[in-house]
Amino acid sequence: MKAGDPEMEWNPNAFYTIPSTSKGVSFFWDYTTAHWTTIFSELRPESWRHTIYNSFDRGKKGPSWREPLRHIPTVEKLVQKASGIPEPLKESVFEIGVSAQQVDGNDCGVFAAYNC
Repeated sequence: MKAGDPEMEWNPNAFYTIPSTSKGVSFFWDYTTAHWTTIFSELRPESWRHTIYNSFDRGKKGPSWREPLRHIPTVEKLVQKASGIPEPLKESVFEIGVSAQQVDGNDCGVFAAYNC
């Protein structure tokens, strides 16, 4: 990155970098500031696969499913800029991964860390 590049605004001094040989990235996702999930993104050339691990799973409904679908395209662009990995050939795939389920409303962060 050079001075004046748009990436410099969100990535000063190229602080956030991902090796271009990376096969995937994991990150925590707190879609409502009240519940943590984990997302693993498999960076395949043909199509990126995003697996959502949610300890309070409600299937393919609700904000834990809807919000990643809405925001992951922006995350994909950031990953591409931080790594040099090209845009995949086809649209990304989203799926729900198997996660242990929490029994109360207080320990989602522990499950998110475990799923990472």
